[in-house]
Amino acid sequence: MKIEIITNDVEGGWAPEDLANFLGGNEESITLLAGALARAGQDVTVFTSLKGEARTVDKVNWKPLREFRMDDEHDVLMTVKDRAPWFRGCDARLKLHWCNDVEVPWSHGTLQWVDKIICLGSYHRERVSWMPDEKVAIIPLGMDMRPFRNNGKKRDPNLAVYISSPDRGLETLLEDWEEIKKFRPDLKLFVTYGYQNLINMGGQPGQQLAAKLQHLMSRPDIQAQLLPSSELAKLLKTATYYVHPLNRADSDLFGFSMMKARAAGCTLVVPSVANNGFREMADKFIPYREWITGRETELLNPLHATSPQSWDSIAAKHWLPLLEGKEVSHEAA
Repeated sequence: MKIEIITNDVEGGWAPEDLANFLGGNEESITLLAGALARAGQDVTVFTSLKGEARTVDKVNWKPLREFRMDDEHDVLMTVKDRAPWFRGCDARLKLHWCNDVEVPWSHGTLQWVDKIICLGSYHRERVSWMPDEKVAIIPLGMDMRPFRNNGKKRDPNLAVYISSPDRGLETLLEDWEEIKKFRPDLKLFVTYGYQNLINMGGQPGQQLAAKLQHLMSRPDIQAQLLPSSELAKLLKTATYYVHPLNRADSDLFGFSMMKARAAGCTLVVPSVANNGFREMADKFIPYREWITGRETELLNPLHATSPQSWDSIAAKHWLPLLEGKEVSHEAA
C-alpha cells in the first residue's frame, strides 16, 4: 500500500541523513518507522521540512512539505504534529493521526475525518481523555536495537547521564547537583542533547534557559557534548545511572531516551512512575528524590507493560495490522 506521512513544519529543517549524528525524538521516530514500513514492503513517502531536494533514502521517499497535494488521491495518510490536512477536509482511504503530544481537543466535528489516533501509552492516553476510545490505538515507540547488542563494556560506577531534551528536567538535576555530591562525591555527569531546538522554539525564554543550563554545567565534574548515535550507545553502555527528573509529569509521554538507557542496562533514576510517561517503560527504578540522598535499591514497577523493541518488531506487531484494517487495542501494549 502507499503510505504518506506529513509532519509539522520544523524551523531550520532536518534530513533523514542526520540520524547518524543527531535528531530530536519525533524526527528520529518518523525516520525509523518509515524505514521499517518500507522494509516491510510498503511504499512510504514522508513530507516534512526537508533540507535539500526530494530524494529516496533507504527505500523511503522524502519530499518537502510544499510538494504535498491536498487534492491528490491518497491511500494511507498519516499526520504527525499537524492537524491542518484534516481541518481542510483532506481525504484518504485510511486517515491516521500519530499523536506525540498532549493535544488540546480538536474543533467540533473534525474527529469524524480521522479513522484512528495513535497514542504512545496509557499515561499519554489519559492526558488526551477527550479522544473517544473507538478512535484510539496505543502503539509504543521503537528504537534501533543494533548499537546496544553485545554489551561488553565495563561500567563506570561514578558516571550518570542525562540524555533528554534540556527543558525536561535538566535544570532540576543541575540545581540538585551539590546535594547529590554530598552522598556521591566521585560522581560525574555527562549531558548530551542538542540545544538548537530549545533556542529556536523557545524564543527568548529558551535562550535564557540554555544560558542558565550552560552556566550550571560549568564545573569539572559535568561534561556536556552532543554525541552521534553510535557514541551515545557507547556512553549508555558505560554509564551506571540514567537520571531524568521530570520538570512536569507530561514532559515525557513515553520514555524515549529511557528506552535506550534501559536497553543499555543503565540503572533508571526517575520520579515515581505511576503518574507520568515512564509508567510502562520503567521495569524498575530508583526514585529520584531518594537517590539524591544516597539510595541505591531499585523498586519494581508493577505497571511495567513494555520493553525496548526494534522498529521492525513494532511495525510488524502494531502498525501493519492497523494499516491492514485490523482492530488495534486502545489499551497499553
